[in-house]
Amino acid sequence: MDNPEGEMPYEFLSVETKARVRTIRLNREQKRNAKPLVTAVSGPALAGGFDLALAGDFIIASDTARFGHPEVNFGAAPALAVLWTRVGLARAKELAMFDTTIGAEDALRIGLVNRVVPPGRLFDEAAKVAQALAAKPPAALRAVKAVARRIASLELFAGMQFEGEQAAEALQDPENLRRAAEYFGGLKGGT
Repeated sequence: MDNPEGEMPYEFLSVETKARVRTIRLNREQKRNAKPLVTAVSGPALAGGFDLALAGDFIIASDTARFGHPEVNFGAAPALAVLWTRVGLARAKELAMFDTTIGAEDALRIGLVNRVVPPGRLFDEAAKVAQALAAKPPAALRAVKAVARRIASLELFAGMQFEGEQAAEALQDPENLRRAAEYFGGLKGGT
């Protein structure tokens, strides 16, 4: 099995490089997966652990969670492709270049995580988010995920067009049309 860059056969890579290749593959496959993934983080999520947390569409953190990329301290460049889409390029570079480790509340403030809860409620909260997502129309979730996956790499107007196409495709599902009619029908006279 070769690594994604095809430079050296996978079996000859160092343990650390193999771990990075596996993490990249996991992130790539998760971003292609149509179903949303909720990740739960408690304690340190550093280096590859940080990258694994970023595989989630929604990150729920306990207030003991810490996030950081210390790789720069030992001469490695951390993965930024997924991180910058969550927090912006300036913050991603700051986290990576200065080995800045941030706590859960700061991660929430900069948009890295979606929620912060006490450690004893972490898995219940992650399950609650997953259940709420499972109750949504699958076609709509697929459309949102497709847009989120592509939007960062598209020029603004191309991105807006792609969003419109995905929304229109999701509304081809008769159940989604019924839900939309019900929703908008409920708004009449309300505002």
